[in-house]
Amino acid sequence: MWREVVKTSRCLVPAVGWYEWKEAEVTDSATGEIKKAKQPHFVHLPSNRILAFAGVMSSWTSPDREVAMLTCSILNTRG
Repeated sequence: MWREVVKTSRCLVPAVGWYEWKEAEVTDSATGEIKKAKQPHFVHLPSNRILAFAGVMSSWTSPDREVAMLTCSILNTRG
C-alpha cells in the first residue's frame, strides 16, 4: 500500500515539538483511589528551534469539491 508513495511522495513536516504521553499514578480526590492516567509531556529542541518529521504526501479531490487538496502524514515507529 505504501511502497509507491514512500518512493515518490516524501516530504518534511516542520514542527516545534511533539507530545509524548507518559503513564502516571493519580489519586482520586473523592475516593482516595490510586488510578493510572496519561500525562502529556511536550518534547522540543533547545530554544524551541524548528525540527522536521519524515512524511508522505498526496493530492486528492473530494467528490463535492473542484479543487485538489494536498494532504500529508507523519511517519513514525516505536523506538
